[in-house]
Amino acid sequence: MQKTLNKTLVPSLLLQTLAENAILHGITPAQKDGTIKLNVTKKNERLLSIQVIDNGIGLGASKKLKAAEPQTHESKGTNILITRVEALAQIHNLDCSIEFKDTGSGTAVKLFVPYSIYQDEKKNIIS
Repeated sequence: MQKTLNKTLVPSLLLQTLAENAILHGITPAQKDGTIKLNVTKKNERLLSIQVIDNGIGLGASKKLKAAEPQTHESKGTNILITRVEALAQIHNLDCSIEFKDTGSGTAVKLFVPYSIYQDEKKNIIS
């Protein structure tokens, strides 16, 4: 993470959802030691780029596995995440987005969200 981003605010529960999906749908089925990497950079003065990369089974294999097993519950985390990112885009009038990519050795998710920083102890926020 860039040192200048150490006071950056991230909308709540975005990263938790991505980490949970990486573990449940990518790393656990791979039945090996897993790694989740987080890269955070400023795309521009108003957007933050967050990339979550895992070394699990990948999107394609995960979809095949899911289709082959009887479903006991409907996973809603990704749909909720997409809806939240769309809402952030509308609220802040920004090009917020989320992209999913099968890397061949896991999954990479790139998220673009509003760039806001924690300014001081009075909880002022600069957007």
